[in-house]
Parts: sequence; structure tokens; C-alpha cells
Amino acid sequence: MARFILDVANISEDTCNAVMNAIIGEVPIVAEGISTLHCIDKTNNNQFYDDPNRNKLSQSQIDNYNLQLKQEG
Repeated sequence: MARFILDVANISEDTCNAVMNAIIGEVPIVAEGISTLHCIDKTNNNQFYDDPNRNKLSQSQIDNYNLQLKQEG
């Protein structure tokens, strides 16, 4: 399994949903239930720093992801 993080700066909720739909549309394996895509944070918190050591996931981002997984299961 591979995991990816895609940070997109300063977008609206509609644009966030469009980005997620574009990715799902380009990766048919997502539609087959083999992989998932979650927006874990609609803010710019903990991302886009010049120092990559500061671009860590926050606890609330991790909790949001885990909550989404729980809701799916």
C-alpha cells in the first residue's frame, strides 16, 4: 500500500471537492473500493513551510482522518 499527501493552498470547499473528484476520476482503482481519498483539513494549518520539518500533520488532522475511517467502517 502507498499513502500520499496532497497539500493544496487557499482553495474553497467547492474547489477542494473538485480536486478530490478529479483525482478519483483519474484513478479508476479508487472507484473499485481498493483505495480511499479523504480531505483531512480544509485549512492551511501545518503545511507550506519553507522548512520541510515543519510540514507535519497536526493531531487534529490525524484525528479527522481516523474519524472518517471509523465512519466508513
